[in-house]
Amino acid sequence: MSSSIVPPVNEDFVGLDADDPRLIDYIRQHVIVPPSTEPYNLYYGINHDPSDGQSKVVDELLNRKRNGFYIESGGYTGEVVSNTLFFEINRNWTGILIEPNPRNFAKLLSRKRKVHSAKACIGETKSADKTLSVEYNLIPEGMPALIDFMKSKGYIYYMKFIRPYTHDLIFVKQEVMDHTSVQY
Repeated sequence: MSSSIVPPVNEDFVGLDADDPRLIDYIRQHVIVPPSTEPYNLYYGINHDPSDGQSKVVDELLNRKRNGFYIESGGYTGEVVSNTLFFEINRNWTGILIEPNPRNFAKLLSRKRKVHSAKACIGETKSADKTLSVEYNLIPEGMPALIDFMKSKGYIYYMKFIRPYTHDLIFVKQEVMDHTSVQY
């Protein structure tokens, strides 16, 4: 199956817990992309450390462990600022790269990594949340356009969250705000 075309989610999936077997089966069949069997296609080459030295520190802390497994949430392009590429190439690790941004995910797949990949995001609860965090500095039209778009989808702009390398706007579903005493 093509990694760029994911069948629409069955309406019966709405509201299912994250560990529901039907949802897990759908993800296995339609979301997770298997490892590439083609040669790496790395922009900076196989010997470049894109982690700015972080992977070397982790490698030392793990006593140069071989054949490990990782989950990289925020796989970005599969190369730029990757903390796992070193382990994949030099320590024979496997894992999964998770990246929700469609453009970055396409770049990630083009790098021909030897691990599973998923155009998805990870939540911290078993059920769907009614809040959404969006990294606004990735939106070419800027923050005001993002806020207008999210309002058109039934979300209310709640707050801005800025930390190094993170510039998020937090949105809350309108129906959640209608049933709370939170002022907005």
